[in-house]
Amino acid sequence: MDNAKQMIAPDLSRDSLPALFSLEHRLAVVTGGGSGIGLAIAKRFAEMGATVVITDRDETLADDAVAACGPRARFLRLDMRKHASIGTAVEGLAREFGRLDIWVNNAGIYPSYDPLNTTPEQMAEIFELNITGAHMGTQTAARTMQETGCRGVILNILSTGAYRGSGAYSASKWALRGLTSGLATELGCRGIRILAIAPSVTLTNGLSQLLGASKDASELVSGITAKMPLGRVGVPDDIARVAAFLASDAAAFMTGQTIVVDGGSLTSI
Repeated sequence: MDNAKQMIAPDLSRDSLPALFSLEHRLAVVTGGGSGIGLAIAKRFAEMGATVVITDRDETLADDAVAACGPRARFLRLDMRKHASIGTAVEGLAREFGRLDIWVNNAGIYPSYDPLNTTPEQMAEIFELNITGAHMGTQTAARTMQETGCRGVILNILSTGAYRGSGAYSASKWALRGLTSGLATELGCRGIRILAIAPSVTLTNGLSQLLGASKDASELVSGITAKMPLGRVGVPDDIARVAAFLASDAAAFMTGQTIVVDGGSLTSI
């Protein structure tokens, strides 16, 4: 029986928890990692020992992002809407490091369009990044993981918007949820796990600026908080801690799932 177990999967039962949560000697790429949730994830990965490549289309974020993550981090300018450049970037990393262990599809946009007046161009804009970019990133990362012999992990950052409406944005996140569960079946036999995290409202700098521009910001925050069973809105590190667990060997028997990190907000619908 013991031999059969070893043939199916590595035996981690003798590993200590610190060893299971370690990301030493692993290469992680976090798209849209220059700020907010992506940066928080990159910081946790670096803390756990990974070499972290932070990608973002905004180069002005580079110095601060790398400084926040420490000497294990570097910045790579990458626009996930330019799909051909994804392959070029990943191939370069594979040549340099000889591996790719973790890929996080965090880059995305969340415009608010009137559902009765959303144009085909606006739909295409959202899906180009939130779905096509994520799919191309996943495809390229998975191929590289297989070629370099890595039992990799791919994490998709969704939103509780996938569960309740906001038009085109909600549709794009629901599609990414489907992509997660569908590809888990295809990639599992290749030793690659794929999971998703669905945060609710999270206090990123972008959200703070948006609220700061609103005359009713305090009322908006109070209204959101009142609907949270845990009595507060999320912060980026709430999501980063879950990502750190899912990327580690502690979650080695998990794939295809979407983990909701929302302070219980969906239960109050």
